[in-house]
Parts: sequence; C-alpha cells; structure tokens
Amino acid sequence: MKLYACIISTDAKKDKAALLSLAQRFSYSIELMADGIVFDVSGLQNLIGDVNKISDTILVELKKSSISGSIAIAETIDAAIFLARDVSTGSSNPKSACHIASPDNFSQLPLQHLLIDEDTQRVFRDLGIKSIRELGQIPHDELITRYGQQFKNVIDVI
Repeated sequence: MKLYACIISTDAKKDKAALLSLAQRFSYSIELMADGIVFDVSGLQNLIGDVNKISDTILVELKKSSISGSIAIAETIDAAIFLARDVSTGSSNPKSACHIASPDNFSQLPLQHLLIDEDTQRVFRDLGIKSIRELGQIPHDELITRYGQQFKNVIDVI
C-alpha cells in the first residue's frame, strides 16, 4: 500500500530547511510546497508500525525541530495534503491526523481546501455544497454541462 505524509507548517518559508531535513529521515521521495512538504512513507509500516505510529514518530521529530504544524498520512498525495491542511486550521501547535487512512475523512473535508479558484468556490457556496462528499453526490455531468469544463478538473481531483 502506498502512503504519503504531508506536513503543513505555520511558517513553511522559515522552516523549509528543517522540513526538508526531517522528511529526508523518512523518505527519498520528497516534494516541497509553499506551505509545507509531502513525502512518500510507503514501507515504513515494516520499520515503525501502523499509520498512527508513523504519524507519532514524525510528530516527535517535528517537535524536536521546533516546527509548528500538522501531519497527515494518506493513500494519495492529494488526500494527505488536504487532510494536513484541514488539521492545521485553527492551531499553531504541532499535531497529527492519525485517523487519515479512512476515505470517509477525506470526503468530509471542506471544499475550501481544494486548490480551485474563488469563482468556482462561490458557485459551490451558492449551491450549498460545502464538503467533498456533498460535491460527489451531485451528478457530475450536470455540473460540467451547467458550469463549464473547469468543474471537470475539480471533480477529477476528488
């Protein structure tokens, strides 16, 4: 099973070198982002344990490095990023999303975490669509026909 960890930092610019160093302790496949870092943690279950133990181990390293932020681990890069961003809202204390393996958690995320333009977000708000789950329940063809091709791109992400 593929697993990806994402750390969203409250000050990613300042923490860039420390985030990179931390990720390199766990993986060779790393991608820096504007607000954090994502890295492949597949196979760590054999070395560290289940997803909760991996997350806790990364959290300990975050605290040792004095980085404030949040961690999420998921089966896709996008899910890890969205979950870490969701966990990070409202707190500057390092914390971990240990429940992240569940697809249900991903579907409950607010649409504001998707990297979509404000006009599209506004259409969703006007339609009363707040979560990925709610968006998934609407017939995709109807959204694309009514609002245009950019909605196909959003649907492809989820």
